[in-house]
Amino acid sequence: MWNLIVGPLINGVSGFFKDKARIKQAKVDGEVRLLQSASDNIATWEQLHAKGSLSSWKDEFVLLMIGFPFILGFIHFDWMDGPAIVAEGFQAFAAAPEWYSYTFVTLCFASFGIRMTTKIKSMIPK
Repeated sequence: MWNLIVGPLINGVSGFFKDKARIKQAKVDGEVRLLQSASDNIATWEQLHAKGSLSSWKDEFVLLMIGFPFILGFIHFDWMDGPAIVAEGFQAFAAAPEWYSYTFVTLCFASFGIRMTTKIKSMIPK
């Protein structure tokens, strides 16, 4: 007799919790698929970026622009004062509008990849 009354009640409660667990598992599975899809898209973009940069000189150009002041800072001749030229250049860059500085930095980051931009941004103190 108790089995006829308690059995369906226990089955109903247990079914409720099983359904709840299945719903939770379905949400987790969906999030995993979403993260996997995002990861696949990033990998595809990076492959396209790498393939496109095989015939491009933009990375080398940006590297030269960034490295030139460093190298010039060590060159000093009677007819050319490298450190003074570098100092004046950085003073001029500091006086440039803020939008120009951000544009320049963004273009440099874009040359090396968007993912690097987010890594660098996280290192900059606010």
